[in-house]
Amino acid sequence: MVRNFVEKVNGFIAAPVVTFQRSRDDSFGQVFTYFIVLLLTNAILTTVIVIAGMSVSYLFWAISGLGQVYPVIFFEYFFGGGVSAVPQSVFLFLFVGGIVGVVVCSAWLHLFVWLLGGQKGYLQTLKSLMYGMTPALLLGWVPYISFIGPVWSLVLEVLGIRELQEMSVGKAVTAVLVAVVIAVVIIIVISAVLLLSLI
Repeated sequence: MVRNFVEKVNGFIAAPVVTFQRSRDDSFGQVFTYFIVLLLTNAILTTVIVIAGMSVSYLFWAISGLGQVYPVIFFEYFFGGGVSAVPQSVFLFLFVGGIVGVVVCSAWLHLFVWLLGGQKGYLQTLKSLMYGMTPALLLGWVPYISFIGPVWSLVLEVLGIRELQEMSVGKAVTAVLVAVVIAVVIIIVISAVLLLSLI
């Protein structure tokens, strides 16, 4: 099982088209297990990075003497309930949010796939996203280069839609880009409305 998992990860990184073609008949259980293992790994490693960052910040305050100059702030910041709960909150947000997010995003994307002629069903779109998230989940926890993962994943998702929905590359690109652009516009509008309401 571990060997198959590693081979699949390598496949989506080194030979995504062939790997997607071989994954057409994968069951939901196979896809979900693959995704959960990567998501859990990403959530754990990201949480470790957050804890390491907090530890460095703690050491800086302790060594620099700021902890003695501002003892109330120091103890409230590092030992208060809010900060001490940050790692757990980060882990839960990434893990639970990742599961909910991929289901919602795949349903949103499938709408445009369907409108452009994709007739292979929602499961194939979900598989495209779950498998396509491989680079984002592998690199998303690494400081400074984490931005590479989502861009790479976007390309894989286009390839996944093309192969699993058996669409042309033009239609696959259009479906993914339209879904992303409209979602971004909606988020910007909602954020602007909330900001204006606060002002």
